[in-house]
Amino acid sequence: MADLPTSKSLLAKARDRSDQAAWRRLMELYSPLIEKWVRPHVAQRADAEDVVQEVLTTLVRELPRFDHNQRPGAFRAWLRLITVHRLRAYWERRDSRPPATGGPDGQEALAQLADPASALCRSWDEEHDRHVTKRLLASIRLEFQPAIW
Repeated sequence: MADLPTSKSLLAKARDRSDQAAWRRLMELYSPLIEKWVRPHVAQRADAEDVVQEVLTTLVRELPRFDHNQRPGAFRAWLRLITVHRLRAYWERRDSRPPATGGPDGQEALAQLADPASALCRSWDEEHDRHVTKRLLASIRLEFQPAIW
């Protein structure tokens, strides 16, 4: 699947913190994905929810300064790095290790997620594209007759 960009108009609207509809749309779109990214790396569901909230808080704070470089996937890569930094901070606060997931250990996983060329990073990118495509299609489905859909 080609890189699926986040709507630049949605990002532009969400930069304005007073545009509640844009923020709600951005959160509805990305909260489940961020949770899916975080959950395998945090043992307790409540802790995973806290990390997701930290990612979203960082997103709210930093989005007005986000510099879109016009490359496909720029926002997705930026959001992934925020997630990696929040996971790293979680583990440092807990002075703990991430749960064993049958894959790379925590520090190696974070390094792979920060490396756009790694298999784990590509897997997250593919998951992002599937998630966004599914959500966007669901949001427009009612605009079509069932026979056309």
